[in-house]
Amino acid sequence: MNLKCPRCKTQELVSMPAGKDLLYKCPACHGLWFQGEDLRDVEELPESELMNLFQDQLEDAQVNSGSEKSAGL
Repeated sequence: MNLKCPRCKTQELVSMPAGKDLLYKCPACHGLWFQGEDLRDVEELPESELMNLFQDQLEDAQVNSGSEKSAGL
């Protein structure tokens, strides 16, 4: 499946396994695309697996949070 990132518009999403489902992630902005009931299935995953799945988003949030504080925002 060739999906383009709704945020980046040109970046192609890459698939990643999440339990029994596939999620699609943008390698540029780290946005995630869920299809249908996949979000409900992901919510049921163990916390450790969720942490691994969303590591990029967690790191990105920490970097953005740190840069906002240092910029006085």
